[in-house]
Amino acid sequence: MAPEIERKFRLDDLPGYLLNQKVTIRQGYLPATDIIQHRHDGAILFVTKKGNGSVWKSAIPSWVEEALREDRRPGKRREAKEKLRLRQKGKKYSLTVKDSGNLDLQETVTNGKALTRQEWEISIPQWVFDQLWPMTGDHNISKTRYPFPFKGMEYELDVFDDPKTPGLIILEIEFVSEDQAIAFNLPSELDQFVSKEVTDDPDYQNKNLALHGLPEIKNL
Repeated sequence: MAPEIERKFRLDDLPGYLLNQKVTIRQGYLPATDIIQHRHDGAILFVTKKGNGSVWKSAIPSWVEEALREDRRPGKRREAKEKLRLRQKGKKYSLTVKDSGNLDLQETVTNGKALTRQEWEISIPQWVFDQLWPMTGDHNISKTRYPFPFKGMEYELDVFDDPKTPGLIILEIEFVSEDQAIAFNLPSELDQFVSKEVTDDPDYQNKNLALHGLPEIKNL
């Protein structure tokens, strides 16, 4: 999978005149311990369908295996273990693993460090999603995504409708390079809605929102 290079902004309001398309998303986070098998030739994700014994399985890259292997280490906090993202986006279903990356934009600008997260994602059948979803417990979120083009860039605006994230609006922009991300400035038509940039704030990662809910924001 290609690396993910993005910046994120929290908005106070919606630029409604731009929002013509939408898709509903729900995603949750679960540990890999129940569906990963470590073998001599590499690890696989493995799910057996309840009732008829059908099997879904997928090999995973070595860096993903290493990230998920941490689930097996004793003494880890629960939230550190939940590295598998389970997602329904419209009628599409997927499993995803992301590394922690370097999300400090200021360090990126001053020291040239990577504004990048490695990402691995695979499509799954609906039955796999339905069977795994209860394993997320209450560590999940739902939102409506509005993708839209504006002045030569593609944007995604997420309106959260989960009790843990009331009123949260996040604008995301993905880039083809770190240089493009660093040089980017929001057009004034969108910047007027911005409360703060949250690219380098781990509280606004979807995983942490799902696990802990909306953080307290000062100076809004």
